[in-house]
Amino acid sequence: MPESAPESVPESAPESAEQPAFPDTAAGTHLTLYPASAGTLMLRWHLEPGLAEEARAAFGRAAPVATIRLLRLDVSAPPRIQASASVGAIEHWSDGDALYDYGGDGEFLAELGLGTADGGWVLLARSNRCRSVAATSLARPETKLQVTSGPVAEQSTESVTERVTAPVRCPIPESVTATEPDPEPEPEPESEPEQKSAPAKKPEPERKPEVRAGSGPLRRPASAQGFELDAELLVHGGAAPGTLLDLGGHAYRVGPGGRFSFRLPLRERALILRLLAGVPHLPVLSRARPGEGVHGPGRDSNQDSSMHIIIATPECAPVAKAGGLGDFAHGLSRELALQGHRVEIVLPRYDSLRLDRIDGLRKVFADLWVPYHDGHVRCDVEHGEVDGISCYFIEPHSEQAFFRRGRIYGEPDDPVRFAFYARALLEFLFKSGRQPDIIHCNDWQTGLVPVLLYEVYARLGMDRTRVCFTLHNVGYQGWTDDQVLRVNGLDVERLMTADRLRDPGNPDAVNLLKGGIVFSNFVTTVSPRYAWEVQHTEQGYGLQSLLLQYDDKFGGVLNGIDGDMWNPQTDPLIPAPYGPETLERKARNRSALRERLRLADGPKPVVSVVSRLDRQKGVELIRHGIFYALEQGCQFVLLGSALEPALQAEFAQIARELETHPDCHLELGYDEELAHLIYAAADMILIPSVYEPCGLTQMIAMRYGCVPVVRRVGGLADTVFDANYSDRPFAERNGYVFDDFTPAGLESALGRAIGLWRRHPEYFRQLRLNGMRADHSWAQPAQHYQAIYRHIRVQRSDGVD
Repeated sequence: MPESAPESVPESAPESAEQPAFPDTAAGTHLTLYPASAGTLMLRWHLEPGLAEEARAAFGRAAPVATIRLLRLDVSAPPRIQASASVGAIEHWSDGDALYDYGGDGEFLAELGLGTADGGWVLLARSNRCRSVAATSLARPETKLQVTSGPVAEQSTESVTERVTAPVRCPIPESVTATEPDPEPEPEPESEPEQKSAPAKKPEPERKPEVRAGSGPLRRPASAQGFELDAELLVHGGAAPGTLLDLGGHAYRVGPGGRFSFRLPLRERALILRLLAGVPHLPVLSRARPGEGVHGPGRDSNQDSSMHIIIATPECAPVAKAGGLGDFAHGLSRELALQGHRVEIVLPRYDSLRLDRIDGLRKVFADLWVPYHDGHVRCDVEHGEVDGISCYFIEPHSEQAFFRRGRIYGEPDDPVRFAFYARALLEFLFKSGRQPDIIHCNDWQTGLVPVLLYEVYARLGMDRTRVCFTLHNVGYQGWTDDQVLRVNGLDVERLMTADRLRDPGNPDAVNLLKGGIVFSNFVTTVSPRYAWEVQHTEQGYGLQSLLLQYDDKFGGVLNGIDGDMWNPQTDPLIPAPYGPETLERKARNRSALRERLRLADGPKPVVSVVSRLDRQKGVELIRHGIFYALEQGCQFVLLGSALEPALQAEFAQIARELETHPDCHLELGYDEELAHLIYAAADMILIPSVYEPCGLTQMIAMRYGCVPVVRRVGGLADTVFDANYSDRPFAERNGYVFDDFTPAGLESALGRAIGLWRRHPEYFRQLRLNGMRADHSWAQPAQHYQAIYRHIRVQRSDGVD
């Protein structure tokens, strides 16, 4: 792939005479390294408490803690790690003996390596663009993962240190998608648009200042592209005896001495990749509890056996679907079953069920009497198969008519309805003799399941079952009064405390989501980025401190999509199936869409939106995107509707205004066949969400060769990598990303996408292919969940003390 002319970006910012002095950071910092998700490590700098106070005094803010995501680990000779900062995560950067502010939204590329200084090891980090070298001491190990190394040849070399006071980006012209110059350039496409040659750079003055860490210079081999890492990755630390760690799918239980240590040769690619593929977010998968047995290193004895898994969910596509949770329950369950596990879904027997999608529905348990209030409620349980998945449907017969409301959600007594569902589910498992290995709960509607399991049913013999709890949207928490606990036989005084179910914002309210978090053995969200957001931003909706408190059992696992339903090569709902090798057939689907919606035919890109129209989805920017795309000479197609009457009326008015426009059509409803056709026909899809826990739309669009233009939040940030500014290889870049929730932010990304479509169609075609070839199936998420299930199986069932 040809190199492009770089934008004019200064090599470094000028030094400021007002930069506050800061003590020797290397003497009081340490570094921890831990898996964050598949293919991702996290590095975190910490300052000792004394230095943290001085930092607060010098910079007027809290103690600096920098978090960096290592997105690629290249262990070829010479080994090199390339890193990029998580957006919004890095506050300060340690450079020599001072700290510099990156403003909270910086991106940078850096080479990381190890060197020696004053007899001790230090981490070296060099920015690719501004060439600053930072040093961080590794002399203070912590009880997580520590990086050390063997000897590095000491040779004199040139080092350059320059202060950086602004984010450093990988500057690529907006009309060209190119990577940074690399020793191994990307393969060129078959045909390339003409490129202007890059202007010659002025030679940099020769400088040889020392980088100080302690009192010694840092050195690296002069011939190396990066910093030499010619030894091992030593993973060591301390933890309570019996704590269970994960090493790339292997269970390792800390011995009686409380210390652990692994050595991984950096040249052993397979071992490193296994570490990278570990359970998301933290290597500590369970904490030891008093009286828990201690075992030596090795695999868990049950790790290779199949498991009995109950999926507790208020939704399951296609029989009871209100949103993405229905797709999650269906997709994960089917993949787990395909991988050899006994999987059963248990959900309410709504009167709105799609009975036509259930095979062999029959009553299997009559007269299930569920304790409730001062008596019992009689229930029946039916069984059937949904796309081969075993499903049970619980139908209560009571005057409250819990699930005979014509819809899944939206009733004033929803907390009461789903609290009863939680009790009925466990009563069914108990009385039918089931004792599953795992109950996988989902959202606040199932938050009372782990509470009831450990407060009631574990004492009745269900003490082997463990709970994984997935948060799909933390904005909905199931607030109610304490009567919901009383009627389900729970001790209100015991549970209505700050460390259990009492809502942090309302001391008189029960928070069902909080109960699920506290009582579950492991808690996940539906993307790694969203896991960070709910801990550190307003997206936690008051539960930030709780999620940080339970950080050792919390992580993010990215959702998948149904590869059978969303497959352009076999999709029966589109007129011209196609794949990466037959991408030119996508044009036939575009013609079919234009004919169906009466749009003009011509050489214009089709920009689309397939979405609910609500505040979370960024309706203000969707509205702006319609008119911006038309102004730029594009066609625009929207499929979606709003529950909020004012929003529905607003978009209906826009639809009337543009009804005769030859390049625009707004379909205010939902049509499954039209959705498939839009994905197959459109060139770009706009997803400007305010927040997005995971998002399936962008993954479906990429599967169909439709380039996503998204805001960098939640799962969108974990799946869409900017064509111009991502640090990933070009083969992994697949869309356009913006940060600011403003019209200008949207235009910055959508404008670049439109420009590339027009001026460099071969590059745009490659973006399509990159997205189509990515694996967004349920196979990898299911592997992550299996690892979590296996690790929590060894925990005791004490509940919450």
